[in-house]
Amino acid sequence: MKIENRYNILEKIGSGGFSKVFSGKDSITGNDIAIKVDSSNIRSGKRKRELVIYEADVLSWIHRNGVIRGIPKLHWSGYIQSKNNNKYPAIIIDKLGDDLERVLQHRTLSIIETSHLGLGLLNILQNIHNRGILHRDLKPANIMLGHSDADIYIADFGLAKKYLDKTGSHIPYCDNKTGITGTIRYCSTYSHYGIESSRRDDMQSFLFILVYMLKGKLPWQSEKNKKKNVAKVKNQNFFEDTLCKDCPRQIQMIAKHISQLEFDEKPNYGLIKRLLTELIT
Repeated sequence: MKIENRYNILEKIGSGGFSKVFSGKDSITGNDIAIKVDSSNIRSGKRKRELVIYEADVLSWIHRNGVIRGIPKLHWSGYIQSKNNNKYPAIIIDKLGDDLERVLQHRTLSIIETSHLGLGLLNILQNIHNRGILHRDLKPANIMLGHSDADIYIADFGLAKKYLDKTGSHIPYCDNKTGITGTIRYCSTYSHYGIESSRRDDMQSFLFILVYMLKGKLPWQSEKNKKKNVAKVKNQNFFEDTLCKDCPRQIQMIAKHISQLEFDEKPNYGLIKRLLTELIT
């Protein structure tokens, strides 16, 4: 199957909660591509919120003033027609390497490896925030490795949201939201209690990923998907400093800074970068 008489779909390479991903080839450039199709529409046969088209809008917004390194480039978005003549929303982006979750299933990372990846991840996250966007679903499965050891990407912007309004003001605080935004294991403590997302939520997810890279597990993993239990264990471990027990002093200092962030406060990215750099030098 070919899209726009240019992009060849080859084989299925992955799937998530809302989409299926296929490998492909750009017949003009010869570059490898990934085709992401909204599988929620395929399963239901109905047009729901078209998450991949929304993701395309987010990627276009992020890259509007120039391509941001570490965020997949959008090549095409639209609808593809299936064999039964139904049309499904899809996007075409860069094809990347393995996700971090797959790597961590086999081993934990050293302090130096964790610090290098943490610095790369933080640089991308800061650029996303500078564009007025929250990711809201940071987790190892959404962190992709590139084709060289130095490349790292943040993917899957289906739950992303602007935290600045049209005037450039921060969105207002509220605490009456229903449901959890993101993935239970990595979402912030605030998300469990219906509090509106802000930059501090992404930063908590970032911290949880750092600890997971080092330890290979988080204190609340055994609670599986019991939301109330996870929220309780998260709060106990986060604020009693047991989350970062046996971690380097610098990681503990990063945790302290992130735990003290106010709703609309800008994270001190520079401080976190300096602390991570100390672990490398």
